[in-house]
Amino acid sequence: MNRMFHKMSHACATNQVNCDFMREMIPHHEGAVEMSKTTLQFGICPQLVSVLDAIISSQERGIIQMQNLMKCLGCEP
Repeated sequence: MNRMFHKMSHACATNQVNCDFMREMIPHHEGAVEMSKTTLQFGICPQLVSVLDAIISSQERGIIQMQNLMKCLGCEP
């Protein structure tokens, strides 16, 4: 969590709303993936497993989409 908040709060701000948004959201999505993967290592209820799997796949997909869009828009990381 601390790493996620650190990355989000130290993202480069350029007044380019699209780029700035994605620079903060990518660490947010990475944090969700990391938390979900960590939680899967513990004895959790079976119903939560499918929720965590869905979070991991959707957030990883979102990260890739934002990274690709940043490249298309010429956003610096």
